[in-house]
Amino acid sequence: MKTKLFLSTALFLSIALFANSTSVNNALKDEEKEIKLQGSLGGGTIKSSDIPIEVFLSQYAISITFLQDLKDITIAIVDESGEPVYFDVVSPVNGETVPISISGWDEGIYTITFSNKSGGGVYGVFEI
Repeated sequence: MKTKLFLSTALFLSIALFANSTSVNNALKDEEKEIKLQGSLGGGTIKSSDIPIEVFLSQYAISITFLQDLKDITIAIVDESGEPVYFDVVSPVNGETVPISISGWDEGIYTITFSNKSGGGVYGVFEI
């Protein structure tokens, strides 16, 4: 009887631990989607692959990686009604990543814009 109780308890705990670890692993696999950018920080329009900024959206944050040194880049994000939800000015170095938490943001369509003092700008649209 003690052996059956022990085995039942061990089986139950094993199943509970496996189920819990599966949930944790799924939560950690927060998929990222690239936000495609358009425009130019210099002269003329260039394709997205030539823009020195990569932007990815996950369930919890926007991750911005700068692919070259830039100076005085304004990052602005507005919601679909044009209301600002984020604003910052950065001077990133090559490889620098800027995370932006989207926790608490409403579902909807947003526009992220990067601009510089010389009038260049790139933007991308994403949905939460």
